[in-house]
Amino acid sequence: MSSAPTTKATRVREAYARSDNDRKAIFIYIVRRVLSALGTLFLISVIVFLTVSLLGGDSASVLLGRDATPAALEAARQTLGLDQPLYVRYLEWLGAFVQGDFGATSASQLAGQPVEIADLIAEPLRNSAILAMMTFVIAAPISLWLGVTSGMREGKGSDRTVSSVTLALASLPEFVLATLLTFVFFYLLRLLPPVSLIPDGSSPFERPLTLVLPVLTLALGLLAVTIRQVRAAVIEVAKQPYVQAARLNGYPRSIVTSGFILRNSLAPAVQVLALVLIYLFGGVIVVEQVFAYPGIGNILVRAVTEREIAVLQAVTMIIATLSVTLSLIADLAVLFLVPKLRTSAR
Repeated sequence: MSSAPTTKATRVREAYARSDNDRKAIFIYIVRRVLSALGTLFLISVIVFLTVSLLGGDSASVLLGRDATPAALEAARQTLGLDQPLYVRYLEWLGAFVQGDFGATSASQLAGQPVEIADLIAEPLRNSAILAMMTFVIAAPISLWLGVTSGMREGKGSDRTVSSVTLALASLPEFVLATLLTFVFFYLLRLLPPVSLIPDGSSPFERPLTLVLPVLTLALGLLAVTIRQVRAAVIEVAKQPYVQAARLNGYPRSIVTSGFILRNSLAPAVQVLALVLIYLFGGVIVVEQVFAYPGIGNILVRAVTEREIAVLQAVTMIIATLSVTLSLIADLAVLFLVPKLRTSAR
């Protein structure tokens, strides 16, 4: 008589134990991913600092020119901290960066009127973020919708049309696509401005028409890639045995699509969208240059031209931090969206 309750209680304890083990496994996985992300950022910081410092040349001699006297060069090197050992300069730079202190530009320090890099890049970084987020808001839902629709209709006319268009867009470099769009919407239709000139201190939203061509250029380029990735993921999941079994068991098409195919396609879709965001934050430089958009790309080009090493290091590390953070968020989102990955984390 007592065996049934005992068996039921045992099953309950086992279920609680499995649940507790799953939570511990997930916690350990999250900790490992966070530590891995921090380690990646540390490695990137070393590479960035060494590459820019060693290949960028002596900032003091570049800024002062060839006619500078040895005394002037020595004084400039002391002002910029270049007389310190490389490892000391790295540790000081890394410690300041972690605290949000990017330092001042080299030219302003030598002039005796320091200009903080944080103030210099704040507005361009905001402009680039606006451009990236607007592109993502437009491209993400369209790519998911067309990718899923195309994948569910593999081999049909709509699928072939989407595949052909995306292949054609993917083969066009960004500057070519930007030129074509400018020709159509400015020279032929006279609808949109060919450049995105925004006065200092103004927001891009104050001149919304200036955003259309840069956003459209980036969105079309991203759609060409993301649609094909999402389509491939949907086709792969749709061929899995459990999806075929659901269809044979008479599940409605809507249930098979939403409950089996879409849910299990989330992992690659989220990863693709994370890569899209990473690209947008770090890869808008070409489009910004084509349309003269006052974003972070202009700051990078100026920094390279003027040998502003501190600016290069700060901007590169900001972009790297955003990229690693977005990748981490995507991995954790996939973990919680796909149940089978939570059990495999043990």
